[in-house]
Amino acid sequence: MSPQGDDSGLGTEADPFLTVEHNVVYGPTACSHDYPDCVDLSGAEGNWTVDPLLLDGPAHDLHLQPGSPAIDQGIAIDGLTVDFDGALRPAGGGIDVGAFEYQP
Repeated sequence: MSPQGDDSGLGTEADPFLTVEHNVVYGPTACSHDYPDCVDLSGAEGNWTVDPLLLDGPAHDLHLQPGSPAIDQGIAIDGLTVDFDGALRPAGGGIDVGAFEYQP
């Protein structure tokens, strides 16, 4: 694998066993020479390249805003029944993508 990796979500040269799929990948849609270790994950299985509408990403508040495309779009994972705040999952019509369930 090249240092640029690939967009299959199958890992990087630093960690060839890392799989990144079914995530919101928001930001630059292509790697550039400015970031030589970048791996373009936008084409990997299930990855979306849309603004997840985080409450305040730069301040590291990863809660979802109303209308977020991540609401009710996740999948159930055995044993994962609460989010990082301790709120039950799902809180709405389905599991939300991300660390926090949207709380209307």
